[in-house]
Amino acid sequence: MSDKTEYFSKYFEIENRKLFSSHQEISPENFKELIGYYELDEDVSCQVKTKRGFCRKNHKTGWLGVTIDGVEALIGGHCAKTYFKADKRFSMETKRIKTELERRDYVTELQNYKNNADVILEELSNLRANLITVRKIVDVVYKTMPNSVLRFLESGQRTNNWAVNVDVLYPAKNDDQKPTWQVHALTSLNSISTTREIISLITKVKFLIGIVEKFKNNDISELPTPKLRYYTNEIREKIDYEKRYGRFVNETKKFIESKNLDLLLFVCDDYEEQYLTVRSIFKIIGSKIQSDAHIRLRIKRVEERVSKLFNNHPVRVNQQVIKYKNNALA
Repeated sequence: MSDKTEYFSKYFEIENRKLFSSHQEISPENFKELIGYYELDEDVSCQVKTKRGFCRKNHKTGWLGVTIDGVEALIGGHCAKTYFKADKRFSMETKRIKTELERRDYVTELQNYKNNADVILEELSNLRANLITVRKIVDVVYKTMPNSVLRFLESGQRTNNWAVNVDVLYPAKNDDQKPTWQVHALTSLNSISTTREIISLITKVKFLIGIVEKFKNNDISELPTPKLRYYTNEIREKIDYEKRYGRFVNETKKFIESKNLDLLLFVCDDYEEQYLTVRSIFKIIGSKIQSDAHIRLRIKRVEERVSKLFNNHPVRVNQQVIKYKNNALA
């Protein structure tokens, strides 16, 4: 990489250069090479000479060029595309500048990662361990819940519809009518991710640990640009992995709250599956199952709590959902 390649973000950085002149004109006819690229927060005047004279158009981005006389001048981005696009020297120089600046950015960023490699490795190791903890919790759900619950979870993950409905029995309004069951929306279940998603992230974190361990012993300045780009982009993923872990943690915490888990009783096909669901719930929340009566009492209390939401009318699992599931299995 050329030592003279420069990137400028402030005009005074250009203005203070010994060979720069704000009065110099530059054109394809007297162009020699480029010093670098600039992206400024203030307007500057373009110094390209056109058939109509000095451009002087205000702009913020462009190239710092050098004339054959060795004087530096500004080439605005618009004029670069308009008047220099056919100039092979200019095209080669812009490509060189972009390549060298890109490499410099990667080297700087990767050197910072290398200087903090041990900290990054520790953070990644902790991240992987925490993800494994989340996976163990989620595994209990998928390995102990009955099929009807698992089908509901799979459907929610696929459609993002986590709504739980119940049937409510309303008394007859007069002697000529019969009590009627009506469908009501209970609430939406807090979602849960698949084990596959969590395992995938664990695998990616483990891979990233290997990447950091590999490059931390390398001489970064000797690495080819494609390798620098690869390492940099891989390590940048760490931020996304941490965000995804945070989402998994918050999601799992909300899912395993007792009131949320109790909703699963209303997606079961029958009492036997409700019984299995409660057994699973006790295991998830770490409660000891004292007896079968303990499980039956839990089911009864959940139904009573939901019944109170509807003026103490009897409630049951939505029969339309059961019918739909049975038809789907037929």
